[in-house]
Amino acid sequence: MGAVGIARVFSYCGQKGLSPEEALKWYKQKIKLAAPQLQTEIGRRLAKEKIDYVYSFFKMFENENSVDLAKILEKLNVTQNVVKKG
Repeated sequence: MGAVGIARVFSYCGQKGLSPEEALKWYKQKIKLAAPQLQTEIGRRLAKEKIDYVYSFFKMFENENSVDLAKILEKLNVTQNVVKKG
């Protein structure tokens, strides 16, 4: 879990040909299945410390990934003709 866990998920899922969105879906399911299996107090404590960071990352990723760049550029009045060939 945590930053290293997220990096490992992207690495593993990338090797399997999954998209970032699919990787996060896989990771969420893995957390859901693994959490009840934690058997030691220290394991549960460490997981609790890391889970807020992981869920924060999920939210940030989903927010950034849902951004429509074309709409942003349109709002900024940026067009394809911005760069003039000289």
